[in-house]
Amino acid sequence: MAKTILLVDDDVDLLRSVAEVLRGSGYAVVEHSDSEEALECFRRNEDLTCILTDIDMPGMDGISLLSEIRRIRPVADTLLMTGNFDHLETEVLGNVQCLRKPFSSGELLEALELCPEGIN
Repeated sequence: MAKTILLVDDDVDLLRSVAEVLRGSGYAVVEHSDSEEALECFRRNEDLTCILTDIDMPGMDGISLLSEIRRIRPVADTLLMTGNFDHLETEVLGNVQCLRKPFSSGELLEALELCPEGIN
């Protein structure tokens, strides 16, 4: 069964292009450019099995979003993305995989396949 991905990024152009790649590869995708709306969507939708979110966003950032998601449902695949490489060195990410922007379609799909199940 294909993952149903909650995709969150405030860059609408990137959001759409990533969603297109994912859908073209057989994933179901729910897109949000606002992390608060994404969190509410996650609360209402138990079919979301994977979270793919940017870290740097206005309002609630991706780390805070991930923290809230952990409280709601601790078992979900998670992949973060960022263009700010300073995040990649922080302990706050724990064992959550982080994809460096810009990335290719192949890198995105490979990262999703390697995405560890469950948020620890």
